[in-house]
Amino acid sequence: MYRYSICILLLIALLVGGCGKPEEPVLTYDVTRISSGDDYKFVNSQNEPVLLVAGEEITPDEILNTPTNSENKFIVPGEYFGIFAQSMEFDNFKERFAGQMLFILADYISDILLYKSAKKEIGDSLDEYLDKSIEGEIKKIAQQFGGDEVKADELIKQKWYDRETYKKLLKREILTQWFLSTQKTDDSFIPYRQLIRKYESMKDENFAIEPEIEFRSIDIRPSRLELTDPNLDRNKYAEDLANEIYSKLKSGEDFGELAKQYSQGHRKDFGGLWDPVNPESLAEPFDVIADTAIKMNPGEISEPIKTDSYIFIIKLEKKKPAGYIPFEQVQVDVRKAVIVERSQKKALSQLDESINQQMERYETGVFVEYCLDKIYKESHKEQ
Repeated sequence: MYRYSICILLLIALLVGGCGKPEEPVLTYDVTRISSGDDYKFVNSQNEPVLLVAGEEITPDEILNTPTNSENKFIVPGEYFGIFAQSMEFDNFKERFAGQMLFILADYISDILLYKSAKKEIGDSLDEYLDKSIEGEIKKIAQQFGGDEVKADELIKQKWYDRETYKKLLKREILTQWFLSTQKTDDSFIPYRQLIRKYESMKDENFAIEPEIEFRSIDIRPSRLELTDPNLDRNKYAEDLANEIYSKLKSGEDFGELAKQYSQGHRKDFGGLWDPVNPESLAEPFDVIADTAIKMNPGEISEPIKTDSYIFIIKLEKKKPAGYIPFEQVQVDVRKAVIVERSQKKALSQLDESINQQMERYETGVFVEYCLDKIYKESHKEQ
């Protein structure tokens, strides 16, 4: 829900800065009617019907040849539906796929209406901000592969068919979120039980407290010890040294000073003090420190901890367990989230209803039937 919040804020800032206080945008553009007879009101050079949406033409070829998301998969409608058309009677084919084609057309119409509404309110700056936001999202994908655009395109093709289709989907999502953000909020009474349910659904992502430990360590690496007698066993010498240091600590000597004197770790100069860290983030060989620290209480000192290449002695300074920020501390945020969710559901419902009413009013079913007829005829030419 909040993926494009920065972009939406920028768009609203443009709207407020350029046009004064924003009014609620209303999708008042019309879809121009086409005749249900043989002679269509608007046709293209091929004598095919054309829908006019807010001054923009929609042609059958655009609908049939533009990749789109239908029933959670990306398809090129003309190619995809054509496969089924080859083995079906036209009436059965039309009955099965008319609904899907109407949904595809509705998406196309809503894209135009949303863009026109935003353009009307924001002006020429809209295109620049959309382009920057979309390119920013694509760069983020490339950064996952060290800036490799080829690998980024491969991932985009796997998930969204191709780069242009992905851009179109990003544009739709940004404009939809913009539209929703400009609607009036429904801040009527929210029952306490509903707030608790929302808190439970949000807490893992929004209110989780990561476990954290802060500790000092003395790191001994047998392979780096300087031996006065080359016949000495390095591992035995390291164990004896660790036991000697541990005895000094038990007798009350300062851990930080002993770390500066004996540790071979990267925090030696800081008295062995590490920055606070999530114990789950410590990789080998330091994961044994985490395993030991979570069993200790602050102020305690561990016995020497042996690994294949290290011996550690640690002193736990602080420990914070995993958990969640209590509901009482985030109740205001939870309430805002409920209000936003409630308002967006209402606005989306109104948007869908508005588009559906226009589609019914202007007989888009005629346009869809023509598209299906074209798919059917083309598929049977190839047989």
